Amino acid sequence: NDAEWAQFLKSQFLDPQAYRAEIRIRYTLDALVKEEAAKVPPVTGEEARAYYDTNPAAFETGERIQAHQIFFLVEKGATTDERDAAKARAEGVLARLKKGENFEELARAVSQDPASAVPGGKLPPFARGQIERAVELEAFRLKPGEISGVIWSRVGYHIIRVDERLPSERLSYDAVRQRIKAALGAQRQQRNLADLVA
Repeated sequence: NDAEWAQFLKSQFLDPQAYRAEIRIRYTLDALVKEEAAKVPPVTGEEARAYYDTNPAAFETGERIQAHQIFFLVEKGATTDERDAAKARAEGVLARLKKGENFEELARAVSQDPASAVPGGKLPPFARGQIERAVELEAFRLKPGEISGVIWSRVGYHIIRVDERLPSERLSYDAVRQRIKAALGAQRQQRNLADLVA
């Protein structure tokens, strides 16, 4: 209501006229920035290709890991008892793996990651920075064929088996073309804005 509105403005050290002026300035500046942005020419395919060709290291995947996992979900807000129960289940499965049970069969039977459980726990190859940090650190520490202990991440408990360490490969131009165009376009917009401000 009007009284609450007046109190809000007062708490912001504004009066109705000053508030209207501030809003007008903000919208005017937004309109000006959009108008200037529209003047910036889009990044061409030739420019994107040239950037790709002259910055090969930027498009390397880095070493990757091929692995399998068995995952035990811990819901956000889970109690200590629920978290402990998930850990106990994971430790029980790890004990079974150490006795020689088949990793893929156990993953299909007990893993709570639907995407990887069906193919026996198989994960897509991943590089550093693409998965949960705790899992990544353990995966890159293990040798092919080794099975981790129980790993806690922010979403639950994992057991992983590293199958293979894959060498870095260069992403194809087609796979990164749109990303390059977006990044170069953003740089161009920033330079244009800086020139406008100057």
